[in-house]
Amino acid sequence: MKNDAAVYEAADIVIYIQGKGVVRKEKSLVAYDPRTNKILAVGTDAEGMVREASENVRVISPLRRGAVADYFAAVQLFAYLLEKAWGKSLFSRPKIAVCVPEDITAVERKALEDVLYQSRAGEVMITDIDAEEFAAMEETPEKLPFAYRKYRTVICITKDEPEKYVTEELGQILRYARKKGISAERIAQLLQKAAKDV
Repeated sequence: MKNDAAVYEAADIVIYIQGKGVVRKEKSLVAYDPRTNKILAVGTDAEGMVREASENVRVISPLRRGAVADYFAAVQLFAYLLEKAWGKSLFSRPKIAVCVPEDITAVERKALEDVLYQSRAGEVMITDIDAEEFAAMEETPEKLPFAYRKYRTVICITKDEPEKYVTEELGQILRYARKKGISAERIAQLLQKAAKDV
């Protein structure tokens, strides 16, 4: 886990188990001690530590738009969430389908798949089917494509407010611009020019 990892806006992680419905809904957050890399809290528990963040407590989201931004922290996050969802049954290594944003790359999909295998998944399928659509298909199995039916666990990585992603990106651009001596006014001009070219 990198001590200089960026603190991204947390996504919502929803875990659905066939026959049980939604069993977990938590934030994609991990709190840790940067001096030792010891995990202090995960998910919603970590969200409660945001105000305690200091040189001894760091709270990060190891995911970035559904992709892995911090491998070690992402493994800890999903291992915790799967254990909470499955309990002792996790030893059977469940087959998991993961709904992600449609624009994540093949490399990002592979990284997320690797994280889930490290988190004790038995088989992983990454899909950009909309999370709500997938859950609806799970409720009526005859509508679910045959290839998907063996995945009893569905993890949905969602973001209710996509504008916050834009805000994060703009924040990074402005921080970079400040280091390079470029004013916010100039950035606004460049954004207007870029908007015309899109």
